[in-house]
Formats: sequence, structure tokens, C-alpha cells
Amino acid sequence: MAWKLSTALQKQILARQTTIATKLLCQTTISFGDGDGTGGRDTINDSNNGLDIFKVDDFVLILGGTNNNIMARVLSSSAGKLEVPADTLSAESAGNSRSIVTLKGGSIEEIFRNGCIDIYSGSRPSTADDAETGTLLLHITLNGDSFTPGIATNGLNLGVLDGTTLKRATDPRTGNPEVWKGSGLTDGTAGWARWYTNEKDTGAGGDKIRMDGVVATSGGDLN
Repeated sequence: MAWKLSTALQKQILARQTTIATKLLCQTTISFGDGDGTGGRDTINDSNNGLDIFKVDDFVLILGGTNNNIMARVLSSSAGKLEVPADTLSAESAGNSRSIVTLKGGSIEEIFRNGCIDIYSGSRPSTADDAETGTLLLHITLNGDSFTPGIATNGLNLGVLDGTTLKRATDPRTGNPEVWKGSGLTDGTAGWARWYTNEKDTGAGGDKIRMDGVVATSGGDLN
């Protein structure tokens, strides 16, 4: 078995198309804290109060200084402070130029960040560009909680590399792998799954970024 990739997903992977979704650049006002946040979380601080463009569940990348090229998930957000998981950052004073950006696209982990998986009855379509077929049986989200396309909350994340295998990301709220689950919507036999990006672009079209896999009790793409 193998996941079928949509045309748009193949193009994005091959082109390594990475875009900056939002960006904050401060010359002297950004500092970093080690364990000084809620429950020992690390912090990104801005005395100029410009951090409110970043939201909870965004993944931010730090450029410059001691914490250069570190990416972290935002656990709480305010104009003056972002809290990220403990043991992510080193303490660093303000005074030098620092950039904080959110990135989207490029790797599989980035492309499907905060996405969701739907499971349908019947056989999967011929290509992942085709419209959904069968009956929607199950909607899988983080902890089985409500998911709204375009909003990061309760989306699924990859990010733990075991050899050459991507696994579920660690949930910073618990320190354990994310719990991916859903409640059955109706009776039926699961046949195939469609893994969507955060935008959850449904229907037919060559511009849809997603992938389709066979569902089975064993030997499938999703067991």
C-alpha cells in the first residue's frame, strides 16, 4: 500500500515551496526566558508589545542569536509575551536584532501541520485530486475535539523523527505524543482515508493539497 498524493501536494514537495505566513522583526526589543513562564515554560518577550500577531498553536521560528533556527509551538500569546514548551530556549537578553517568523509549506510536517483526517466507506478515489466518495464515517482531530478549517486549534501534527519515520508530535500540554481520535458519525466499514491540510480543501481539483490512504485492520496505509 502507499498514500496517493494529490497533484498540488506533489508540486509543493518537489518545489520545496516555503512561505512566511507572518513575520515580526525587532532591532532591540526581543528577549528570551528559560523556565520563567507558566509551569516552567520558556518565553519569548517583546518590550515593544508586538507579539500579538502570533496565536496559540502557531509554530514560530527564531532567527538570530543564541536561539537561532529553533522552532517552537506557541502555548499562550499576548502582546508582550509568548510561552513555548519548557527546555526549548536559552535565556537571552534584548539588545540585538532578532526575527520571529511562522513558516508554512516545504516539508510534509509543515504542509500538514494542524490538519485532520477523514475516514470514508468504500474504495478510495482513483487519485487524490478526485472528489470524496463513500460515506464519511469518522473525523479524526487532536483529542477528538472540534476542528474548524483554517484554524490551528485541535489539528493534528507530525514532528517526532524515528529513523526515517515521522511520528505524532509531542503535545506540549502533556509531554506525551498527541492523541488522535474521533467519534463514529455513522455505521459502516472503513475503506479509505483522506488526510487534509489545515485548510481542509474538499471536492475535486488539481489545486487541492491532501493525500489518500487505504484503511485496513492490518497492512493498510492507516490501520
